[in-house]
Amino acid sequence: MSLSTFSIRSPLISASAYYDAVGVTAAQLMTKGGNVVLGTNGFNHDAYSMPATITTAASLLGYGTLASPVSYREPRWYDQGPRYKASNTVQQSLVQVDTVTFNDQWSILAGVSESWLDVHNYSTTGATTSAYRKTAALSPTAALMFKPRSDMTLYVSYASSVQQGDTAGTGTANVGQVLAPYRSEQIEAGYKAALTNLDLSLATFFIKRPFAAVDAADNTFKQMGNQSDLGVELSAKGKVTPDLTVFGGI
Repeated sequence: MSLSTFSIRSPLISASAYYDAVGVTAAQLMTKGGNVVLGTNGFNHDAYSMPATITTAASLLGYGTLASPVSYREPRWYDQGPRYKASNTVQQSLVQVDTVTFNDQWSILAGVSESWLDVHNYSTTGATTSAYRKTAALSPTAALMFKPRSDMTLYVSYASSVQQGDTAGTGTANVGQVLAPYRSEQIEAGYKAALTNLDLSLATFFIKRPFAAVDAADNTFKQMGNQSDLGVELSAKGKVTPDLTVFGGI
């Protein structure tokens, strides 16, 4: 059993607003028709686990259905005992994104984030069992957009990102351990339309990222290879009446 606490810091600054405030105009800072965003975001994540010597317990209260509900007395709660700090993950990123509009039809978005990741795993005594560090890891993103009409957009995009690794779950030999940082990649192409009382969206995507699972040989949660996903998404949102909106997708 594990318990997690989060501390999140995500200030974001609009370069246009900031430079206007200090006396530099957006036109002096950005490409004509552009929109620059500068920012930083990150988190500090502590995960706590129970020692392996402590086992969890389950209690069956009984059976009931929605048609025949049953009330039960409050059970005797299981004493979970003490926990120890199993891992600490710190990630901080600097982000810069620029959208440039060439004309009424064509525009591009380009951005890059620089990330610092620091992961430490601990034993029940507080000793460091493993540590991973990524310094100044770059994550680029780009998108090309075309509007055949003012209410329609065709786009293709690419993104590569660094993120914290998965955490070993309860029942594994390395419960609470955070794996080394992952790098994932995504390519997407799609179409969006904002028609009268109807919004349509169609996209196809390909995602590749490391895959982690429990190794049956030693009951250890570890990276076992890569996972690739290819999919299609279709969604629609429309107003049936002024007071009723319907949303659906596959």
